[in-house]
Amino acid sequence: MAVRPFRPSDLDQLVALAVKAYPLDPQWLYRYPGHYAYPEAAAGYIRGRFETELKNIAEAAAASGAVTIMVLDAAPETPEGKILGLSIWKNPGWHLTKADPARNYIKFRPDPPQGFSRERNTAFISVLKAKQAELLDDIYGDEYLELGQLYVHPEHHGKGYGRAMVSWGLERAGREGMPVALFASPMGKRLYLKLGFRQVGVLRVCVEGDGDWSGEDGGRGVVYPIMVWRAGESLG
Repeated sequence: MAVRPFRPSDLDQLVALAVKAYPLDPQWLYRYPGHYAYPEAAAGYIRGRFETELKNIAEAAAASGAVTIMVLDAAPETPEGKILGLSIWKNPGWHLTKADPARNYIKFRPDPPQGFSRERNTAFISVLKAKQAELLDDIYGDEYLELGQLYVHPEHHGKGYGRAMVSWGLERAGREGMPVALFASPMGKRLYLKLGFRQVGVLRVCVEGDGDWSGEDGGRGVVYPIMVWRAGESLG
């Protein structure tokens, strides 16, 4: 078992992982409420979206060092490996797109299928950017590491694989003396608290008609804690 850098040959396994992992994230189901009503279309959309996004991220990583992609490989001694997890780390200064256009790595999105809520998606992205600027960029500038995405194969939850991937980033941040930030999914919050993160704010997205959608705090809409870890704090 090893946490290692992404290789282009990992792409197919990671796309298959995303198809299984995406529906477990509440923000995905919030933005795509028709996921289970149109399963084939949903799987095709995730596959196309994630493959394109990962290729673009890898391109940005190679071109500018804006992003670091790490995978959890259960068979690192084999050429193809066995990928059970993925973490995408946005390196310090990644958000300064005007300074380095390669850092704006999301270049294309496939058209969303039936059942995808454009209104919720637009609202989610808008609030995410606002909270990122207010609670992270305006405070830490270009001197923090962000965990942008973390996935573990659903059949291997509870085995410490997520902790191993997050710990890789915390060890790096500790060496370089910088904080780590993330937007925590409800299922990931407990892990982050154990690793020493503290909550600094909340991302809440709510559009008209969300009365039947409750966040983890019982309020309307989808809710994501914004969390920060500072170098030197206990890893739990």
